[in-house]
Amino acid sequence: MNNKLYLAYGSNLNLKQMADRCPTAKVVGASQINDYRLLFRGAHAGAVATIEPFEGGNVPVLVWEITPTDEAALDRYEGMAVPLSQGNNKSEVGRQNRQGNGLHHE
Repeated sequence: MNNKLYLAYGSNLNLKQMADRCPTAKVVGASQINDYRLLFRGAHAGAVATIEPFEGGNVPVLVWEITPTDEAALDRYEGMAVPLSQGNNKSEVGRQNRQGNGLHHE
């Protein structure tokens, strides 16, 4: 199985919405991105969430374990013309462990 970790913010923090989009996804951690803020860009009905550096800010995030089927569903939901899975976007994910006592990198 080629499961991945997916760092979510904005509407992908909503457990019910994620269950509808990605029924096999599981939350494996929670954290925050320090010195960033959450913004919404675009027209009101079509606004999308993004983050940008902002001193003193923080953005809450969840780390989901997703399957390839979940990833495809997220690509469709996010309107990705080229799925992230086909690019070279690799990043290290720091997450709070299940006991909530610290961060480690995957």
